[in-house]
Parts: sequence; C-alpha cells; structure tokens
Amino acid sequence: MRYQKIIIILVLINCIIYTQSVISGTVQSTTNNLPIQNCNVSIKNSNIGTITDMDGKFSLSTDLTGEHILIISHIGFDKFEREVELIDGSVQNINIVMQPIVLDGELVTVSAAKSVRRIYETPGRIDVLIKDYLANMPAQSLDDLLNYTAGINVHRTSGIFEIRPVVTLRGLSGDEPGRTLILLDGIPINKADTGVANWNQINIDAVERIEIYRGSGSALHGNGALGGTINIISSVPTKDFSGRIKAAAGTYNTYGFDFNINGSITDNLLLNIGAVYKNSGGYIDQPDSLQDENTAPLFLEEEGFTISTNYYFDSDANLILTYDYFNGIRGEGVKIQQKNGNSRQFTTNAMRGIFKKKFGLLELDLSGYWRLEDYFRIDERYRRGVYSHFNVESDRIDKGLIFNSSLISILGSLTFGGELKQGSVDGGDYYTTSPDIIVNRGKLLSGAAYLQYELSMLDNQMKIASSLRLDGVKFYDGYFDANVEDNEFHDYSGKIDDNYWQSVSPRIGIRYFFDNGISLYSAYSRGFRAASLDDLCRTGWMRLGPKLANPELGPETLDNIEIGLDWSALNSIKISPTAYYSKGSDFIYYVDTSELLWGRRPIYKSENVTAVIIKGFEIDLLFRPFGGIAWLLNYTYNDSKISTFTEAPELEGNYLIYSPLNQINSVLSFSSNFISANIGISYKDKQFISDDNLEELNGYIIYDCQLSAKMFNNFKLTLDVHNISDERITEHLERLAPGRMFILNTSYAW
Repeated sequence: MRYQKIIIILVLINCIIYTQSVISGTVQSTTNNLPIQNCNVSIKNSNIGTITDMDGKFSLSTDLTGEHILIISHIGFDKFEREVELIDGSVQNINIVMQPIVLDGELVTVSAAKSVRRIYETPGRIDVLIKDYLANMPAQSLDDLLNYTAGINVHRTSGIFEIRPVVTLRGLSGDEPGRTLILLDGIPINKADTGVANWNQINIDAVERIEIYRGSGSALHGNGALGGTINIISSVPTKDFSGRIKAAAGTYNTYGFDFNINGSITDNLLLNIGAVYKNSGGYIDQPDSLQDENTAPLFLEEEGFTISTNYYFDSDANLILTYDYFNGIRGEGVKIQQKNGNSRQFTTNAMRGIFKKKFGLLELDLSGYWRLEDYFRIDERYRRGVYSHFNVESDRIDKGLIFNSSLISILGSLTFGGELKQGSVDGGDYYTTSPDIIVNRGKLLSGAAYLQYELSMLDNQMKIASSLRLDGVKFYDGYFDANVEDNEFHDYSGKIDDNYWQSVSPRIGIRYFFDNGISLYSAYSRGFRAASLDDLCRTGWMRLGPKLANPELGPETLDNIEIGLDWSALNSIKISPTAYYSKGSDFIYYVDTSELLWGRRPIYKSENVTAVIIKGFEIDLLFRPFGGIAWLLNYTYNDSKISTFTEAPELEGNYLIYSPLNQINSVLSFSSNFISANIGISYKDKQFISDDNLEELNGYIIYDCQLSAKMFNNFKLTLDVHNISDERITEHLERLAPGRMFILNTSYAW
C-alpha cells in the first residue's frame, strides 16, 4: 500500500511538471547588443516572475494556459510587452531587444560597484568616456582629455613637457595628487611614495574607455579616493586580427610613432602588443627677465611597450596578463655641466594579472599587480658662485592583491571582497661635489575588507546602494640617514618609529526614476587618504624650505553629501546638475616647527592640523540635435576653503591653493563617415598659489581644435591645434606654457 501511494504521488508530480509551460530567452540592448542583467521578467496580473542573469538570460515556468502578456522592465529602458500563448507542456524561447530611454544609458561602468553596471543604475555621478570620444577630442595627453569633464581640475603648466601633471576632483587642491585615486583596469597607480600617478606613461591609443566617479569612493576603493576615482580601462586582446601604425610630428621639433597588433594565437589564447616612442626638442618656459646663461629648453624623450595576453579556460573563465615597460626623461630648464642638465628620468616595469570566473550568478575576480619605478633625478646649481651637483636615485615599489566577488539574485546584488597592498621607497641623494649621502627608506602596508549591497524597489523605480569598507594601515621600516656630521640634517638620522591606524568608509545612495525621463539621486560618502611615504620618512628640502619627516601622520578624511538630477528627452538631450557639500578633517599641511636651520631658515613638518569646507555645483549639458552633431557644455563651481587651522588661525577662511572657483568647458563636434571636426573651449578662473591668498595666478581661456579625415578606408589624417590663440598662460609661478602647438598625425589601421 505504501508503494502504491508513492507511485501515485510520482505520477501526479510528473503530470504537474508535464503540464507546465516554460518561457526562456535573452534580453539585449538595441544599440550595442549588450546583455541586460537584472531585468524584471513577469507575466502580467500574476505573481510569476524572475530576473535575467549576467548574460541577460532568463527562464520561468508556469501552469497558466491561454493568452497572457509577458512584461520585461528595466531602469533606463522602455518597458517591453509581448503577448504569448501558453499551452500545456510547451517550451518557448524568446529573444528580446530593448530600447534605451536614457541618453547614453547603454554605457557600462565597473568603477562604482566593482562589477558591470550601466551608468544610470548607480546613485552617483559617473562619466564614461568611450574610445570614439577619446580618439576625436583635441588633446595631446590622456589627462588633457579630462579637461573637458565637469568637476575636474587638470594641473599641466608645460603641456606635453610637464613632469608631474596632477588631476584632482571636486575642489581638492590641484597641487596635491594623492587626493584623487587613479586606477588602471581597477588597479591603483598612485605611488605610495608621492601619491603621484604618472599620466605621461599612459598611451591614449591603448585606452578603451575612462570611467570618472565623482564623489568620495573609499567605500569600495580605499586610500586616496577623497574626491573620487578615475578608472582607465585599457584595450584587451580580442580574436579579430587587427593592427594600427601611427606617426606624428609637430611644433618644437616634436615627433613620435606608435603601433599595435592584436589577434588570436590559438582558439583560447589572444595576444595584444603595442609600442610607443616620443621625442621633442622642447621650449624655454622662463620669462625673458629670468633667463641666464644656464637656461635651457624643456625637452622630453620617452619610449614604452605593452604585451597583454588573454587566455580563455572556457566560456566562464579567463586570465588577462599584462606587462608594461616605460622609460621617459624630461628636462627641467637648467643646464650647467651635466649632459641633460636638471632632468628627471622615470623607468617603470609593471605587471598585472586579472582572473575572472563565473559560477552561475556568482562572478569572482582576482587581481594582482607589481610595479617598480626606478626614479633618477639630476640636480645641479650655482649658489653664491659655488657649483653643486647631486643625483637622486629612488626605487619605488607598489604591489598588491585584490579579491572581488559579485552575486546577483532576485533579492538584490551583493558585492564583497578584500585588498592587500604594500608600497615602499628606498631612495637617496648622492652628491658628486661633496661626500654627502642622504638616504630614506620606508614601507606602507594596508589591508581592507569591503561589502556593498544594491537593492531595487517599487517595480525597479528606486535603486538603493550601501557600502562599507574597513582599512588598516601600517607604516614601518622607516629609516633616515645623513652621513656627514656637518650636514644640516645629520642630527635627524636613525630609525623612524612605526605607526598604525584604521579607517572606516561608509557610503549610501538612493536613485529614484520618474516616468518622464527624470531621475533623482542623493548620496552620502566618506573618503580617506593616507600620508605619502615622502612625508612619513623623508627629511630634506621641499618647496617651502627644509622639512622633517613625521611618522605619526594619520589619514585625511572627507565626508561628502550630494544630490543630483538627470533629465533626458528624445534621445538627443541630457541635462545633469549636481550639488554637493564636503567637510574635510585632519588635512595635512606643512607647519612651522619653530626650529631654525642655520639660525635663519624655518623648519617645517607635515601635520594633521586643518579642516576644510567645500561647497560645489556642477552641471553637464549634452545635446545631439541630429546625426553627426554634438554639443557638450559643463560648468563647475567650487568654493574650497580652510575652515580650521589650529597652528595658523590667520589662514582660516582662505581658499585652498590651486583650486579655481569657476570652470567652464565646451566642445562642439561634427562627424561623418569621412571627416570629423571638434572645437574645444576651456575657461579656468584665477587660482591662489599661497595659503595666505596673497599670490594668485590669472584666469585664462584656451581654444583647441582637431580636424581629421579618413582616406582609402584604412588611412586617417589628423591635425591637432592646442592653444589656438597662443596664450602663454601659467599654472605655476614663473613658468610659462608652450603656447600654440600643432601636431599632425597619420595612421593606418587594418
């Protein structure tokens, strides 16, 4: 009897399964056929539904019969409805293509959530600059391209000859590189020693896209993301065999070339190889009144190559390995006895690997990197008729591991992971005109864990994202030594104390979508920045004068509140205003120690002594009236002031240095199958260059343009004109920009 019951139950189950209908399929975007994940798929007037996976696939079963309406919905896309006839036991496969309703809504980003998201899904302000945009903008370097983005301040006085270009976000001092985190394929490239990211070593033509996340990003990315992150996504090997050769020549005897070749070695192994070379005789950046017999032109010579492989274990797992080499030397405008005069050389060897694996709805990423910068500087000068010369030699190593996982389910998206990284410096000043040797060493180790949960509510009209990250940072193995007893810094020689601290970085954001092309978001976030090894372990000379190492420095923090709106219509216009308020604590400033060098020169030390208040507003306008025409306009207002300075209260209320109050950018573009033209206008307000706000640089307007023509399908000729009006502007006291520059490029692609 018992067995009979079991048989009856099995038969009933079989009948139920047999009579169910199955609907499955794939959901894609109309413009680029990208799969759309996290779509709601449901049968109208029922509680039957599911969501699409990371490949845009779905499957649902139902015992309903007859004619019903299948509904597919997703934020930023027109709701899709299809009538389906459900028959017992039937199996239907439906491929669905959805139309974006948000301008550029199909663009994706990985920076905001550490996994692929479309830009409108994130409750924050994100810009994605795609490859076509990068190729057609009037710019001579990668950071130049960012000049036309709201909220960004690019500090590059000497144009292509600049030794240390600095890019900062949202009103943070344009002379401090460590307060904006720069990523290359999700891997930090700011050096632990100085906080600087070497923009000069990144080849524009090797970049697939740039993701700019404005607002504190430490909740996912950690150290340095006070004002946000800039993630540079490089081109990866693909199966299609392709290549490019480009040559360039221009003003100041500038010339160069680069090439790239890409394709498959086997069915599973793909290869990408690229190389670049650039040389320029340079220009004199000093006003006539400051030139003497030792004044020399700035110059540059640089070379580099990249080898990248992409191996597919199967359709759900691949490994990307990349090796980068760069060697660049740049003159500083003074030449006395040394062949290259005062100059700096950066030789970088870097390796990174990214492993990706999917397990159904779970995606795992593991990244590892190692980067060695061999820094060499020549410094020669006359002081009171006495010649002195020393070389700075420094090995800067940054390495780390990043683990990230993302799980998407009907309950929401969960991202979690961890990071372990170490930065070190081993450097010294080696004199040839005296027996002095001054060395400094130190290491910075950090470990972190983070978690982010994203939830859609109200039939996908509301998106909520919350993140939390915990970082532990340790400074150790610090050492300083000045070997000669009568050296001004000899008394500070010896081991430097260790230091350890923690930082908690939360973030929460909400975006709500209305039915008329409008979405509104609001977010709170906290960012932090660790002190550089240069401040922690190097005693010596800097811009203000002599300074002492301070191993007790803690992190700077910035709390940010913002609200933004996006409105788009007819797929031709988009307006995005954003307002924000930021409060910074424990900002690092140089403080007079009350000690005197030689009885007359004040000695300084970095301290966590100031608080800052930043009030800002940004608005972006993108207008595409008809095919081939686009107009980009943006305005940035940043009121960045010192609110508290315990050691120097007279500076309270002053503006941060190198932080303009107003910036306006505009680009008008036309493109067709054969020709394109782009005209860019950039205005930057005056900037203070001293904390007392007594010295300032004048505001300026720069006009740039680019003209290009395609010939015989594979050839392209491009003319870039930078600074059309030939203004000898300055963004650094007593240093002039190169003025008007022409660069002619010719390329052949296959």
